[in-house]
Amino acid sequence: MKKFFTALVWALLSIVPFVSRSQVYFLNEDFSTATGSTPPAGWTNNTLSGDPSFDVWVFDNPGFRDAYAPMSDPVAIFDSDLFSSGGGAEDVTLESPAFNTTGYATITLKFDQYFEEGFGGNGSVEVWDGSSWDVVYSNSFYTANPEEQIIDISAQAANKTGVKIRFRWEGDYAWWWIIDNVQVLYKSDIEVTSVKMKNSVCGSNNEQVIVTLRNNSYSSKTNIP
Repeated sequence: MKKFFTALVWALLSIVPFVSRSQVYFLNEDFSTATGSTPPAGWTNNTLSGDPSFDVWVFDNPGFRDAYAPMSDPVAIFDSDLFSSGGGAEDVTLESPAFNTTGYATITLKFDQYFEEGFGGNGSVEVWDGSSWDVVYSNSFYTANPEEQIIDISAQAANKTGVKIRFRWEGDYAWWWIIDNVQVLYKSDIEVTSVKMKNSVCGSNNEQVIVTLRNNSYSSKTNIP
């Protein structure tokens, strides 16, 4: 009985990782269809302050800035150092199309970046929650090349329609900010890492089995079946 019961437990648990893994993308953009200063379909370039003839996000990396894997050209870059000499203060956003997260309680934003610090440049990420733009990330310091950012935006974006994100550069002839591989997603990934029988002898139908799980998701999980 013990051998049969243990084998049955393992057979059932071998199914769990597959049943417990779910990934849904609401936005998945690597800018591969962008050209020059023209963003991918549905994205918009907005010059809030500055000269719209050159104070814009571009995608062909005209300054040949290094963007290391997993980033690869074309990337989204605001290159203040290359374009914005003498143009005055820049406040420019790259805005995503709207997406629908109805039915999902946890939403994660992921992107790769490289920020070059200097002369007052600042990059921030904002989420449109249906009534206002909420800042979920802000930085004015050097990052690694690349640096992956994983941000829980559930408070702003979960279970809503018309959600958008935007990347906002503010500066005045500063350096640059590179963005690539932008994803907004729901991820649930619960992995079984060990199974142990509490007692050495199987003697009843109430045998206790201890299962250790690892949460590979981007948010906390409860009530795992």
